[in-house]
Amino acid sequence: MSRIGRRKRTRPLAGPTLRRVSSRERRRPGIAFCVSGLRIPGRSRFIPRRPDIALAPPPLAAVQHLLNLKPEELAAWLAERGLPGYRAAQIRRWPIQSPGIDFGGMSDLPTALRGQLAESFQLWTMSQVARQQSDDGTEKLLLEVAGGDRIECVLLRDQRGHRTVCLSTQVGCAMGCVFCASGLDGVRRNLTAGEILEQALRLKSLLAGGERLSHVVVMGMGEPLANLPALLAALETVTAGEGLAISAGG
Repeated sequence: MSRIGRRKRTRPLAGPTLRRVSSRERRRPGIAFCVSGLRIPGRSRFIPRRPDIALAPPPLAAVQHLLNLKPEELAAWLAERGLPGYRAAQIRRWPIQSPGIDFGGMSDLPTALRGQLAESFQLWTMSQVARQQSDDGTEKLLLEVAGGDRIECVLLRDQRGHRTVCLSTQVGCAMGCVFCASGLDGVRRNLTAGEILEQALRLKSLLAGGERLSHVVVMGMGEPLANLPALLAALETVTAGEGLAISAGG
């Protein structure tokens, strides 16, 4: 039998299982994830890269990023120094309510404790390289992380009053979606929970009086599900009442 004109059957590309998001879910406030591997009509297909690619660890710092600590870990650090646990909530409240503050500005803490914190932790580990703003109010930050790599995060404003932060979860991306520029150079490393949270706080500092953050999407650089532990740790603070208090959409 002639094989002319017969299309060769190919095995479908491996990738995450996708489902259609209902219109009701799209209207919910809270958190949205970007799942790479989605085929977009009229665009090039998803091309996965090697799943076993080795990621570089975060650069070793002389002192730890404070935002990487969970509340109980910070309370344990205080207990080791004979300090009361309630100080942990005071310390964590400052960067959330006043992004950009340093330890010296935490006025309700004893001077000695502020000095100990400055010796033991970094509060802000990224530097702003560039800031862009569009006519519709969208603002994008280019940030340099420890080690010299760069990531982007975005503050989105709409006419309904929503203020959404779009966060990156990795330096680069290994998914290789050819319609996305984030993966052109592959993936360098995962971001830490503190680095993910710091993006949200830096974007919060761009808000004008009367504005508040209402939504978060993790659709910046990287595949969020490939860095899930750090992402979930950051989202605990994002959704906590004593944190950014953004609804989880439940």
